[in-house]
Amino acid sequence: MMRSVAIPQVSGGLVAAVMLGLGRAMGEAIAVTQVIGDTPRRGWSLFGQADTLASRIASQYQGAATALQASSLAYLATILLVLSLLANVSAQLIVRRIRRRMGTL
Repeated sequence: MMRSVAIPQVSGGLVAAVMLGLGRAMGEAIAVTQVIGDTPRRGWSLFGQADTLASRIASQYQGAATALQASSLAYLATILLVLSLLANVSAQLIVRRIRRRMGTL
C-alpha cells in the first residue's frame, strides 16, 4: 500500500518541499550569519566559519561606506533573488513532471 499508493502520491510534494526549503534557506540572512559566522574567507572545511550572500548583505549593508559598496551589495541581493527564483521554478517543474507522470495533472 505504501509503495504503490502513498509514496507515489506524495513524492511530488516532498520534492517540492525540499526544493522550496533550499530556496528559503538561501534567504535566511540573520540566521545564516549567526550560525556560520561572518568570515569572508574560503576554505575546504565544511565546519569552519564562512560567509554567504545573505550573511554578507545582512552584515554590511547598514554600514556601507561608499556608493560602490552599496551598489555591490545590491548586486549580491539581485544574485540571491535570481537563485531563489531558480530554486522555486525548478521545484514547480519537478512537481509538474511528477504529476504528469502520475497522471494527476
